Amino acid sequence: MENLEECDLESFFLYLYPLVAVSSTLAYMPQIIRLLRSEDIASVSLLSWCVWLIGSIVTLGYGVVHLKDLTFCIVTTLGTILMCGIVCIVLYKRYKYKRQYVSQIPPLPLL
Repeated sequence: MENLEECDLESFFLYLYPLVAVSSTLAYMPQIIRLLRSEDIASVSLLSWCVWLIGSIVTLGYGVVHLKDLTFCIVTTLGTILMCGIVCIVLYKRYKYKRQYVSQIPPLPLL
């Protein structure tokens, strides 16, 4: 009986894993859409996203070298790409709007 329960539990997680992986990957989309639509991204922590991106890259390396699990590697790759997209959007918008803001500041009068 114990062997049957282990098999059922294994099957449960075998089917649940891809669903959770896809849903967690899709969870990046609202953040990406909000970043693309917004000019104010000052509240986005670039340091946090960079740390998560580095962690995801290391996790992907572990999956490729040690686990050799195709599903895990695909999901981690997609997450890494989306995190990289978020970091790139934040960097681009901070650069773009910083230049725009600086160009609007009137020059100081010379005495």
